[in-house]
Amino acid sequence: MKLSLKKVEKILETRKIEKLSEIPGIGPTVERKLIEHFGSEKEALWAISNADLARITAIPGIGQRLAITIIRKMQEIQEGIRVEDVLRTEDGIEMLDSIINIIRGYTNTEYARNKLTLYFPLGKNRINTIIERHVYFSKSIDLVQKLGKGKIQELSSFLKKLKTIGPMRYWKKITDRIILTNDVEFFRKFKEKGYEMFCSILLVEPEEPLRDYIQSYEFLTFVSKDGYYDSTLDYAENVEIISSDSDFEKIIPEVILWFYSNNYSTIENACDLVAKLAEFRDDETINLFLQQINEDSLAIVRNLIKKLTTDGNIAEGIEDRLDRFRTTVNILDGIIADTEAWANSRISEEITKSSVTIKGEQVLKLLRESKHGPTQVTHYLPDEIEELIIDTIEKAEEKIIEELRLKDEEASWVEGLFTREMTYPVRISDEKQRELEENIRRRKTIEEFFIKKGLADNLFEHIEPIRRSVDTLLEFDLFLSIGRFALDYELSTPNIGSELVGLRFENCKNIFLQKEGLEGKLEVVPISYVVGNISGPEGTNRERVVLLSGANSGGKTCCLQLIAQIIMLAQTGFPIPAKNSNVGLFDEIYYFSKSKGTLDAGAFENALETFSKIISGEKSKIVLVDELESITEPGAAAKIIAGILEMFDQNEKNCAVFVSHLAEEITKFIKGEGVRVDGIEARGLDENLELIVDRNPKFNYLARSMPQLIVERLYRLSKDEKARIYKKFLEYF
Repeated sequence: MKLSLKKVEKILETRKIEKLSEIPGIGPTVERKLIEHFGSEKEALWAISNADLARITAIPGIGQRLAITIIRKMQEIQEGIRVEDVLRTEDGIEMLDSIINIIRGYTNTEYARNKLTLYFPLGKNRINTIIERHVYFSKSIDLVQKLGKGKIQELSSFLKKLKTIGPMRYWKKITDRIILTNDVEFFRKFKEKGYEMFCSILLVEPEEPLRDYIQSYEFLTFVSKDGYYDSTLDYAENVEIISSDSDFEKIIPEVILWFYSNNYSTIENACDLVAKLAEFRDDETINLFLQQINEDSLAIVRNLIKKLTTDGNIAEGIEDRLDRFRTTVNILDGIIADTEAWANSRISEEITKSSVTIKGEQVLKLLRESKHGPTQVTHYLPDEIEELIIDTIEKAEEKIIEELRLKDEEASWVEGLFTREMTYPVRISDEKQRELEENIRRRKTIEEFFIKKGLADNLFEHIEPIRRSVDTLLEFDLFLSIGRFALDYELSTPNIGSELVGLRFENCKNIFLQKEGLEGKLEVVPISYVVGNISGPEGTNRERVVLLSGANSGGKTCCLQLIAQIIMLAQTGFPIPAKNSNVGLFDEIYYFSKSKGTLDAGAFENALETFSKIISGEKSKIVLVDELESITEPGAAAKIIAGILEMFDQNEKNCAVFVSHLAEEITKFIKGEGVRVDGIEARGLDENLELIVDRNPKFNYLARSMPQLIVERLYRLSKDEKARIYKKFLEYF
């Protein structure tokens, strides 16, 4: 869900966030990058407040991990709450992470996988946000059910190819062009924003002549503040004059083109995905996403980027004139060398077989070895020989023009390429060859620049629509992943009650067990339960504090986990693993998993301090504890747990479920009637001598010990001496 700019401004005003530096994780370097990327500090704050992970990640030097940290810190400020403020124990945070990891398995994009980590349980004071999320994700459940697995898999195959719009990265610095400017402020900003890594820029004096720059570079862009520039520029074909008010990206079109080439496959995949989504346009939910996507921009851009290569250059076949100069640059040296050889071969052949007064071989020798200068040598040559050389040179130059496919005025670049001296072998003028190459390269650069500029101008206006469209598609993946998760794990939207202190659910399955069930490892039995000031079935009386009894392997821990899962998911705004439910919201959630072994004296003291703080706190809380008796000896533990339960019961904002093997001992020390004792136990052995366990807790019921049934099972499975031993054990029961 997106926040409006007005709403974000109100939040920022309320929380008094006026600077990016007030957000933990943002130092001077990151602050500068954010402002440069978004154009202003206000826009950067808006993006962070709106959890715009894709755009923040797209900033060079800011990875997804840092972007997530920044957004999470901002969310904590916005909501006035941290994840640790609601999930008060490490065990609780670990459980939430485990659930999020399961959901991440349903995502198709790295974006959705990372974005999920931004979700955590909110306090009851954020009930409006929680309900908004439930409404939003309930549509995801409906959509997944409506489309069915086949169509979902189709959409997923497209989503898997989708990536976040990446930052523009440059391939190499442009060396055949330079930017000149007489605007000091433009020069400063250009360098501050780092655009010099793309193309060099020089600050020139108002009266400085620019002829040398025109001749030294294949292309020159002159950025003028007041319209003044050297009139020499008017007569140069390799110059563009532009106002200093222009966007930097339009001065260096490669900045835009490299952005698109860097995201080439992402844009194509987005177009394919949108085309697929359009097949389901009649679905209201999908249509809501399509309305946030600029389909026209996607179509235009897809057509335009076909003119680009993946490294940001103009593709072949787009402009014949450019292709011709590219080819010419590549074949120039070879053609000149071949033509020079052809000319000398022709002269040699013609003179050798000629019947002039001076023998042909002598002429060749004269031309090679004469110590006289060229002007003297010509006195020895018959007119037809001189004509042959001149004719051959002219034909050679025509041959070069033809093979280089030079047209019209371009042919003049070849004039004088061969020296007109009467020498053998005839040779190419090094200076003229350099001029020819410079002319061709300059013309190639000019053609390429203006094609790039035109393409970049057409693509520039679509950058933000493309970003927003891809962001929407990435959000759709997150949206869809919740629905897919809910469908597989049989989740539904809870009924939230702001006045409830507790929860009631029917036919619920522990998510961790359900994961194993989906993997075919076990069959999961759904359970129903109620705790808190909620009307329940017979045996309950709106008790907010419960002691859950039963022996090992009965399902007490799984029941406690399930309660924690429901509360966490409900307060995160996600669907929960229950068909019918009523769930209250709490300021604080305490979940303590089963500890490993008896704690030492220091840990025992810390545990007591922890529970004393929980008891004395004024905020509403739910406390879920698995086998607290391990903190000390069983006798003392029973007394301590009884005292904790009674004190929890005295605060009407509290709800608690304690799992314990010492239920019978604990009840002896509980004086009040507000604490309910529920039980999960085995009913006996089946025909295969397997334990029959009723996973649903019985209300107001102290569960019997399961060890007797286990001993009986071992006795009936054993023979001889072992059977005698187990029979003796049974006698003690």
